[in-house]
Amino acid sequence: MNWLEETNIEYDYFINLDSDVLFIKHGFESFIEEVMEGYDCMGAHMQIQHSVHDNPQFYPGVTLWNEWHRWQPFFQTNYFVRYFNPAQVYRRSIVRKILDKTDFNQLEQLLAATDTFAMEEMLYATLAMKYGGKCGEYPWNYDESLQYVRTVKPISFDEMKVAKIAPHYYWIHPIKGESFTFMSMLSKQMDHKIRFNQ
Repeated sequence: MNWLEETNIEYDYFINLDSDVLFIKHGFESFIEEVMEGYDCMGAHMQIQHSVHDNPQFYPGVTLWNEWHRWQPFFQTNYFVRYFNPAQVYRRSIVRKILDKTDFNQLEQLLAATDTFAMEEMLYATLAMKYGGKCGEYPWNYDESLQYVRTVKPISFDEMKVAKIAPHYYWIHPIKGESFTFMSMLSKQMDHKIRFNQ
């Protein structure tokens, strides 16, 4: 975020990507423009937690609550917001607020000492909401979305084929190792066949 502002790069949205995210069809930019209407940030599988009891099965949250005595003075909130990391989206205006108002010396010290798992899933979204951002979610049904966007079990080719025709799924996660290149090639071949048949 700092680098984008320091180099005066023009952008509308800041989007987190993991190396195991595979884009499977065109139209993501138009989709973002549509679903971000009225929102400052968006992500998958959003949670707002006010205590460890809100979702005790969510391991990253449990690890953050274990350190909440250190993180709460930094956030100065009685909650944290969580997005699944892949393809979190932030408008430039909320990025600037985060950069202007965050004590980065304090943040660096906390990050250097933390044992919180997947802190990137809670950090940006909580700061965005803290600074007045309106946070939204991808327009997915949670249970359905786990076919295409999840943590551990890699997405299969059959799941990728279904995701390509499902509305609102422009990327899938996770696609690991050599499967990434193979699935990317298959996805492009499917696009070519669709265009040819039309």
